[in-house]
Order: sequence, then C-alpha cells, then structure tokens
Amino acid sequence: MGSGSSSTDGHDTGIYSWDTLYALGVDRERNWATYLKELERIGYRPAAGATAGRKAIKLLYFGWLVAQKLRKETEEFVAPPSVVDVDTLLAWLAGAKLGAAPLFDRERVRVTLNN
Repeated sequence: MGSGSSSTDGHDTGIYSWDTLYALGVDRERNWATYLKELERIGYRPAAGATAGRKAIKLLYFGWLVAQKLRKETEEFVAPPSVVDVDTLLAWLAGAKLGAAPLFDRERVRVTLNN
C-alpha cells in the first residue's frame, strides 16, 4: 500500500518498501533456498506423513462446532495437494465429512491461522 491509500487493516503503508518487495520477488528462488537451509540448520522437520504437495494440518474447533456437531476439539490430518488456502481447505472438509458441508460454509465459520 502506498501513502494515501488505506488497507482493510487500518494501516496507510505496508511493512516493506516496494524496493524490498521487488528484491524479494526477483531473488525468490535464492531466498527460498536460503530459507529452507535455515530451517534445516535449526532442526525443523516436516510433520510426520507430510509429503511433497501435501500439508500436515491441525484444526482446533471451538464453540458450536464442538458442542453440537463435531463432538471433538481437535483434529490432525494430511491434506491433499488441492488444499492451497482456507477456501479450498473448507471445501475439502465439507466434502470429506459426511453431512458436514453446512458446517464448513465460509459464511458460517471463522478461521484464524497460526504457522
């Protein structure tokens, strides 16, 4: 966001300059390789069962979903490669759980992300 424009988070500027964002994009492959090497250096290992194109996901359910419908507070699984964002995750969950489509409707559920 440049000066004079406003984003939905209430800030008038971004946290990075356009020059920094451009440099990150131009050097994406090198930056990504450096990032992966740093993760390896500090001992990060992908979650068990995670493979290329698949993501290990842990869901925490709250409120109405827990009490009335799912009857569980947490769930862990490896999502298929088609899950690339919150919307595709919700669509996959809606189809993967018998009768659960209304529970994962984007207008009915609120999502927060961590990591």
